[in-house]
Amino acid sequence: MFSLNTLVSALRSGHWPSLVGAWLHFEVSFMVWLLIGALGVPIAEDFGLSPTQKGLLVACPLLGGALLRVGVGLASDQ
Repeated sequence: MFSLNTLVSALRSGHWPSLVGAWLHFEVSFMVWLLIGALGVPIAEDFGLSPTQKGLLVACPLLGGALLRVGVGLASDQ
């Protein structure tokens, strides 16, 4: 188990702006992905999309993000 002193020293040794930035990025990204799924039904009704088109509306950003992560990961290793 960790002691309180170990926890405090670990928190002091970190870089708080990086932690806050990573947390904010995670939260905003989660909200965006959640909104895409939740707004899929009203968007499909407004534009008269078929079920296939509605599936692509939700899937394309997720698949695009997954593919871009591979490219960005390879580029960041250089």
